[in-house]
Amino acid sequence: MASGKSSLINSLLSVGILARKGDTGTSCTWVIQEFRATLPKQSTPFRAEIEYYSEAELEAVITFLFKEAYASLPSSRAGSEALDDETENRNVSGLTAIKTIQTLFCDKPECASEEAITGLLSEASSETDQNVIQKMIIWSRELVRKYAKQDDDLISVVEHTTTQGLLQKLREYTFNGADEDEFTEPVVSPWPLIKKITFGLDSAMLNDGVILVDLPGVHDSNSTRRRTVGKALAACTHYLVVAQISRAQDDDTVTKYFTEGHRKKGSGRVIAAITNSDRIDGEMRSGNAEQQKQMEETKEKILSITGELDQIRAKKKTATKKERFEIFEKEEDLHRQLHDAESAQESSKIMIRNKRTVKSLRRTYLYLTGDQRALPTFCVSNKAYEQYQIGFERSDRPILPLEDTEIPKLRQHLRLATGEGRFNDAKFHFEAQLPSLLSSVEIWCFKSHMKRRKDLQDIVLEPREACEKAIQDLFTRIRANIETEILILIKQKEKHWNNKATELCSAWASEHNTRIFRSLLKGQGYRKGTKTRPEISWNNELTKIMAQDLSPRCDKILDLFTDMESAVALDFESPLSRVIEKVTADPEVVLLALGSFLKKVEQQKPLMRNAVRECFRILRRKLKTWIFDLTTNTENSVISECMEGLYQSARAITGSNPHMKRRAKLLDGIVGDASLWMAVHARASDRIGEIFERRQRIFEKHAFSILTDIVVAFRASFSDKEVEDAAETALRVQLTSNLKKAKEIYDGELGKAMKECKEL
Repeated sequence: MASGKSSLINSLLSVGILARKGDTGTSCTWVIQEFRATLPKQSTPFRAEIEYYSEAELEAVITFLFKEAYASLPSSRAGSEALDDETENRNVSGLTAIKTIQTLFCDKPECASEEAITGLLSEASSETDQNVIQKMIIWSRELVRKYAKQDDDLISVVEHTTTQGLLQKLREYTFNGADEDEFTEPVVSPWPLIKKITFGLDSAMLNDGVILVDLPGVHDSNSTRRRTVGKALAACTHYLVVAQISRAQDDDTVTKYFTEGHRKKGSGRVIAAITNSDRIDGEMRSGNAEQQKQMEETKEKILSITGELDQIRAKKKTATKKERFEIFEKEEDLHRQLHDAESAQESSKIMIRNKRTVKSLRRTYLYLTGDQRALPTFCVSNKAYEQYQIGFERSDRPILPLEDTEIPKLRQHLRLATGEGRFNDAKFHFEAQLPSLLSSVEIWCFKSHMKRRKDLQDIVLEPREACEKAIQDLFTRIRANIETEILILIKQKEKHWNNKATELCSAWASEHNTRIFRSLLKGQGYRKGTKTRPEISWNNELTKIMAQDLSPRCDKILDLFTDMESAVALDFESPLSRVIEKVTADPEVVLLALGSFLKKVEQQKPLMRNAVRECFRILRRKLKTWIFDLTTNTENSVISECMEGLYQSARAITGSNPHMKRRAKLLDGIVGDASLWMAVHARASDRIGEIFERRQRIFEKHAFSILTDIVVAFRASFSDKEVEDAAETALRVQLTSNLKKAKEIYDGELGKAMKECKEL
């Protein structure tokens, strides 16, 4: 059921219909759509850049389509109920793949119709027949070359002065013949080969840096599309969850994205947009006493107006011509009053329902995530907002006032939410980098030439050794905590988990016959669920065994990170503080006029704090991903990686009684001497080791860069050059004058502007 995403995007952009709906004969739900501010080289008000899959991705897409289509061919194997279910499921996806192939290559005789495609598939020897697959790959490359105008970037460009004109031009690329009736002639369309469509337009919200990304489902059976969508989702800073108000409170997808968004993006980065909020059915019987009283008063007013209308209609029959004219005016006025009263009553019901929905969703979000920030929830009305955009007659006034459509509120929230990073960047430049720059110029302008350089330089170089040791100790301590809390537990629980896994393996072998068991091995222990049968995921069942014991320990590690950050930041600031203390403690240094250098050291402290904060932020995110891959079944999970080879080796077993041999192979691989859990321990240890090794190198580089700036500033203050040429002297005079002006601007206009921004 549609959630109203396209209508919401159109309302937010306020440029007409640009985000396409799924019933327009286009395949928008298969393609990532990105809405940005005006694009480079854009020469018209509206521009769309269509990006195609790369060579490798193209081959993967075509190979997958061929396998799906080939699987729909009638099988010659003996029938069974399980086989019938499997065939039915394959037929659905296979027929879809056949229609997709026809959309791409209907100009080829071999693919001119579904019957022709079936004949082409029948000629193939297997689902991996390279002759047919390579032929289709060559066709697809030719098709991309035909449409892509920029060969290097695999991009087609479409521009127009109106949104309607742009969408009409896009139909050539996104037209899906399968959506049309049986009498429509097939039309070649490259939409299955399109990765993303980027729209560029002049919009106040987009110009503020907001980028809207409309994603198709992330559970596509095509792994190439799934990875593409996953990467796009990972690049987003916020989750905007869109759902109809009638389903929002009991939709599993909504709660799933609440949890996932908070886990992956962090606190305050999940936003709920509830659509169709201007519709309500039945009597509203909730609300506080004041609201109920207001509803009753409105109801009485409606009854009173209705009674007056009945009386006036009765007078019409006996009224004179002059009296009838007055009655008509009175009747028209009463109709207006009745319309306003009924609209007010409907609006009150809607607002009561909407407030209740917001409270319910916020409670659900708090329960699922523990996030103390209230979930930003907006009950939006696209239909009413559209009426305000295009205009309306008084008798057709929208039920909700413009403000209560909440489209303006949501738009403002998106601007502020996505603008947080830009403001923090400007604040950091103002509070840390600009003072550091001014201080560096000042040091060069007023440097002194003294003989104390070597003694003081030894003091200035001390923080590098201290920071190097602190970094080593930090990562050693974190690794030790993970080893103690998580990795050792995997070894300790091996026997217990083996017992549970043995029960699982026995159940798998008894529940599935030879063919289905082999099919599950081929599918990496996974079978998609249907209406008549549940989903099967062996990896998920194995992961649950671990997660029950590991999850509390993982939470403890994440809590430890929060407690460590402040102490670690102090460890890295302390060496800089000691430099200042030692330099200022020397009585002879007073004569060296090192105030500018000491100011430089002081200004490097926030940079060091920021380096620590950034290190912990990325480490926390990487550790969450590592924990997620360890305790949750995903395509990249540790269990999936460790089980992949076992599934392949078990599936390859043939000969007599293969079912028992495969079962024994699977069981031995999971609970044998080299058990699955030890493989998980080794792989998890390798992954976290790689993460820490890389983060340590990056942190060292960042911290040492800050310390190097201090050394450079110190050396600039103690240049051995005693005589300057005329050009350098003139430059010093000019820079000194400019430095004075820069400080006045910094303390004046810039300081005032930053203060105003902080108060917003």
